[in-house]
Amino acid sequence: MGKLRSLTIHFNNPSRVYYGGQRLSGLVQIILNEPMKARGVRLEIKGEAHVYWSETRTTGTGENSTTTTDHYSAKEKYFDYSVVLYGSGPVMGANQVLLNCGEHHYPFEFVLPYNIPSSYEGGTGYVRYYAKAVIDKPWKFDHKCKIPFTIISVLDLNLTPNALQPLQQQGTKHFCCCCCKSGPLSAHVNLYRTGYVSGEQIYINAEICNMSNRDITHSKASLDMIISFHATTKTTTGHKNITSVTQGGIPPGESDYWNQVALLIPPLPPSNLMYCKIIDIKYILTFSVSASMAMSLKLPMEIIIGTIPLATYMPPAPSAGLPAPNQYNAGGYAPQYNSDGSAAQSGALLPTTSYPEPSATPMGTGASAIPSAPPAYEECVFGKVNISDEGDDKYTHGELNFAPAYPYYNFPSAPPLPGQPMDKA
Repeated sequence: MGKLRSLTIHFNNPSRVYYGGQRLSGLVQIILNEPMKARGVRLEIKGEAHVYWSETRTTGTGENSTTTTDHYSAKEKYFDYSVVLYGSGPVMGANQVLLNCGEHHYPFEFVLPYNIPSSYEGGTGYVRYYAKAVIDKPWKFDHKCKIPFTIISVLDLNLTPNALQPLQQQGTKHFCCCCCKSGPLSAHVNLYRTGYVSGEQIYINAEICNMSNRDITHSKASLDMIISFHATTKTTTGHKNITSVTQGGIPPGESDYWNQVALLIPPLPPSNLMYCKIIDIKYILTFSVSASMAMSLKLPMEIIIGTIPLATYMPPAPSAGLPAPNQYNAGGYAPQYNSDGSAAQSGALLPTTSYPEPSATPMGTGASAIPSAPPAYEECVFGKVNISDEGDDKYTHGELNFAPAYPYYNFPSAPPLPGQPMDKA
């Protein structure tokens, strides 16, 4: 057994979900089996975005062909703070200190900047926030503990243009066989509105008329995430299927109807990924009708996924998560104060030690309201990913497989509110 029994970071907020302008606090805990010499103990807190991908192209033919791999990348940094909790920072020639056997606690506080994007983890890019505790050992490998946390950038549907706007699409398709044109396949689909939050049902109404001579195998509504990654010289786009619902076939000359068929929205990041310039997110609900031996009729509609639901559709009972609404000030944020009673500034790392505090310029001055009815926070539907990067090695421990947690509202399972249309199309 080595000298170090454990190095961990404990957050005062167990969910580790935060909004811009809130205070992130906790403590670094070190438990030693034996005394340990070190240059110091420090805490790093970082927020950054990164996109990266490679593309291979071939020029020439035959023996003269050449294959080239092009690499594309871009980065954004939202904050990068480091504070010495004990001893000295990573400076050559600094004296070593002795960490005695037993348990050591080093509290910390950090006021998050405003106007930072929501967390996102994808294969080609990410927006990532984490804290890393380091026991700095000169001429030896450092001990590290890395713990990620989630940031939510508020997208209030009540302030979003078109969120209440109904959506509809219609289309017609003709099938040709042996120079003989069949009758049309037509479909009309509508949604009661454009804006939703995770936990809501999308109610789909549609009419399909199969006047062709083909059998329709099925109709389907599919929700997809479209992600655009912007490098300095090029953009690439990725697609992820989220969820779908299907109805059965339609013989020639018959019709079928979707009457308020529900599609549940799982935990997802908000549309647009506001404040991030290198990753964009949008959501497309595609209604498709598939015929045997033919291309499908597809009707796409872009919806908006926010973090605060429309007031008309607010769930009746909030779940545990954020503090109760009366703990927020008029701006929507819990008041933050320093030890002298002055208001805390965003972007300041505030260790509860006697060591110098780094400072930073606040990123923006505005604040959006945190939900007055706190939602639950659920892991992203796409699951955990490995968040190790070039700064990590075999001595880095903590939580290296992580999924951001997004607002998830527990709406009752009920059809749309009374007074909304109940017709078949």
